[in-house]
Amino acid sequence: MMEDFELKKRLFKGTNTCQIKVDPILLELCKKGTGIDEVSIMKKSSLSKKFEWKFGKLILSTEIMKCFFEVAIDKILEAINCILAKVERIDSIILLGGFSESPYLCSRLEKGFPGKISKVENPVLAVLKGAVLIGRDPYAIASRVCEYTYGIAGTMKYKPHHPEKNRFYLNGVKMCDHCFYKHIEIGTEVSVHDEENAVEHEYFPTTGDQTQAILEVYASTDKDPEYIDDSCHLVGFIKVDIDPKGDFWAKILVKMFFGGTEIKVVITDVKNGKVQRGSVDFWG
Repeated sequence: MMEDFELKKRLFKGTNTCQIKVDPILLELCKKGTGIDEVSIMKKSSLSKKFEWKFGKLILSTEIMKCFFEVAIDKILEAINCILAKVERIDSIILLGGFSESPYLCSRLEKGFPGKISKVENPVLAVLKGAVLIGRDPYAIASRVCEYTYGIAGTMKYKPHHPEKNRFYLNGVKMCDHCFYKHIEIGTEVSVHDEENAVEHEYFPTTGDQTQAILEVYASTDKDPEYIDDSCHLVGFIKVDIDPKGDFWAKILVKMFFGGTEIKVVITDVKNGKVQRGSVDFWG
């Protein structure tokens, strides 16, 4: 029954009704459990005018069928409009994945974005083919648009505008904790593997004899968050090896940039000139 419904849902065009064959065993169980037959149950339903029962089949009205799609389609339209408002030069929207086979979804998108919608053959396989393509050629994607603002949690010298709750003292110096150091801004188009133009920030060990640090990477829906609790969520970590020379203020420079399907980092220990390369270890 569910397979039949899924098939009918895929074929729904937005104007037709949907007929679903109901297994007689289910009807017997329903009658046994409630004491009344299926017709009586349907007549008592608040939606009785929107479906009917004929010859062992449940016939759903066009209105009922649309309800199965509305929440998902509205969110898709909202997401696309949000992207179009932030990014210029989008001339075509390509539909991929199993849901893009739905005629009703396609008609709604074509109505919402006339002249921009493009469909491909075998959209279900398109995602898999894309993954294989990137696996064989990591440079297949030249640029991408950032979905979030990415940054690293850090500390800085305390300033009057900083919140009192973030204040602490480190070796007698008044500091502000939970600061957000922005590396990549939401909505910007960035070149993949572009290490040269990546934003670089400096970080410091918490003790003079520290040999390793774990930097927390956060993503935010804001363009310029100041603290890691400003619409931020933890996405991963960067492990940094530090040369223990007893210098509390030894600088560690960190660059962050996109590298295909991952976020890559370049870490430079200023004191000894050692350069480490790696990627963000994503949380979960």
